[in-house]
Amino acid sequence: FYVIRKGEVDGQDVYLFSYVWEEYENRIIQSLFQQLIGVLGFVLVISFPFSFWLAKYLSRPLIKIEKHVKRIADMDWSEPLLLDRKDEIGKLAQSVERMRKKLIQQDEAQRSFLQHVSHELKTPVMVIRSYIQAVQDGIYPKGDLHGTMNVIEGEAERLEKQIKNLLYLTKLDYLSDQEQVFQPV
Repeated sequence: FYVIRKGEVDGQDVYLFSYVWEEYENRIIQSLFQQLIGVLGFVLVISFPFSFWLAKYLSRPLIKIEKHVKRIADMDWSEPLLLDRKDEIGKLAQSVERMRKKLIQQDEAQRSFLQHVSHELKTPVMVIRSYIQAVQDGIYPKGDLHGTMNVIEGEAERLEKQIKNLLYLTKLDYLSDQEQVFQPV
């Protein structure tokens, strides 16, 4: 590489000729490269603690939401998810909290339904068993064997009707969850 420059010395035109050997150029490039690596290393060392802190700061609420969702999956709905943020993570936390509340309502409704159904099914079974026990002991609560057997048959029909209604309700619930496909006939 060379540079020719025109100049003036003592009133006369002079040409200045500069020449750089290839070896000198390689040393300059190597020196610049080493300085660049040094600066990058310094920047990485300085930015690592900040990056580590930032990653922890950003992932902390997500870890909290993950633990809460695992508890919900294990049917532990006792604690609400309290995360007061206005960003996307806050919206996710609000959605998880809504889901938790709906699961609590669904669980309470299911328990109430099962208690009601068990009570409704238990009554005819108890009547049937008590009448059968009475007949086995030679006692006829309705006066004679025929009247007593009519009561047992009536309670059995009542029990069968309740079971059919329960199965029908289960079928309706199942069908309501399925996607309806209509085709012309």
